[in-house]
Amino acid sequence: MKILYIPLDERPCNYKYPLQIVEGVKDIEIIVPPMDILNKKKESADIERLWEFVKENIAQCDYGILSLDMLIYGGLLPSRLHHYDTDILIKRCQAIRELKVLNPSIKLYGFNLIMRVPSYDSAEEEPDYYATYGESIFKTSWLKDKLERGHGNEDEKAQYEVLLKHIPKEYFNDYFERRENNYKVTEEALNLVKEGIFEDFVIPQDDSSLYGVQSQEQGKHRQTIRELSIASKVYMYPGADEVGCTLLSRIINNHEKKIPKVFVRFSSVKGAEIIPKYEDRPYYETLKSHVISSGMCICDSSSESDLVLIMNTPGVEMIESWEQNINLRTNTSHRNLNEIVIAMKNYINEGKKVILADVAYSNGGDLELLDLLREEGILHKLYAYGGWNTNGNTLGTVLAMGTAALYYGENKKLLAYRLIEDCGYQALARQKVINLLPSQGLGYYDFKDKTAWVQEKTKEFLQQFINEKLTNGNEDATIKLTTVSFPWRRMFEVDLELEVE
Repeated sequence: MKILYIPLDERPCNYKYPLQIVEGVKDIEIIVPPMDILNKKKESADIERLWEFVKENIAQCDYGILSLDMLIYGGLLPSRLHHYDTDILIKRCQAIRELKVLNPSIKLYGFNLIMRVPSYDSAEEEPDYYATYGESIFKTSWLKDKLERGHGNEDEKAQYEVLLKHIPKEYFNDYFERRENNYKVTEEALNLVKEGIFEDFVIPQDDSSLYGVQSQEQGKHRQTIRELSIASKVYMYPGADEVGCTLLSRIINNHEKKIPKVFVRFSSVKGAEIIPKYEDRPYYETLKSHVISSGMCICDSSSESDLVLIMNTPGVEMIESWEQNINLRTNTSHRNLNEIVIAMKNYINEGKKVILADVAYSNGGDLELLDLLREEGILHKLYAYGGWNTNGNTLGTVLAMGTAALYYGENKKLLAYRLIEDCGYQALARQKVINLLPSQGLGYYDFKDKTAWVQEKTKEFLQQFINEKLTNGNEDATIKLTTVSFPWRRMFEVDLELEVE
């Protein structure tokens, strides 16, 4: 089975993770574009060469996973920055029809993000003016939607009018006109689903919220989906960087002609109903969407399941991973980690394949849970683990790892990678390095000429984590961290290379 994969951007979470999931599987080959034609953060991919690559390789492939953000705008960040006319964008979208002409038997799976509206002032991933007017644009978007739904009051209406005068018109128009163009592209993609060009299509919501233009666009897309009668083929939910993994899972399950059953258990009573950070709906609702998008279904009991999914959720509210040492009730009286670990141990002893979505915290794993899993001797017996960035990011990755494990067996190297990145880096080493940056005259987004120092210091902390938390007391395990790098020269994401025995 050959799969053509066009990623959302060049970062490891989009480019590398799907490859890792099926690494060593002889029956699967994933064909990806060379890195030199993909985007480099805000710099667009070479769209012309990218399309040439697709057309040169499409004939030999059985399946395709296509990021429209990459094919049409040149990557995730370029989709938020471009100045293409609507006609050019729609023409690129319609060109996907040609791929089915070049290979009529290929099964295409696509995805296209609803553009996010960050709630803070920062131009790190947005247009330059977002550094000054980002929060105001978010509030304008939020209030406009709230007022139009009839949920706002007179004070909020007055606040909305003030914000409209505060944001320079050229910036306001630039932002919302681009959004409108991107919305039209997604609408055109839905027509391709109706025509049968795409087998299935995902519309992820990047950093979503209850009100705002994102929510409005979502509502309009849902209306189009109903009118086109394609609701069984289109999935719309919070997520972004995990969708390549999700659609890989769906392809594998479809290829095997199976719908694996997943039994779900939460670490807290209220966990299923809590709305996680950066998302617009409860954990359980997002979970449903990720499961069916991955080509699986939720079942009623562990005894009939193919996979047991443990959701480590907060007891009250999700906080950031670097805040987890604060003794909040979200970590204590409203959830019971000991119970969920004993339950996991029991499932494993019964021969169940246990996968763990560690989503009690955003942007990193639960270090207390990690210790309990190690103490009970089941940490390395998990079939999948994830605890990175958002709830949606983690879910898609863990479910895809679980799918691969069902058919191709355990992937101990990938399990180690996820534990090191999500617990070791995101929840622990990252903050340690951040605290040291000022002593070197460096910043979170600015390594200056000392990238090598940041890499070496991070590597030092991570190897210490590996020795103390992953291989301590296990003479049969050897994990060596060979390379640490930072794809976007900032502390947020990291790329690792491991040697695992």
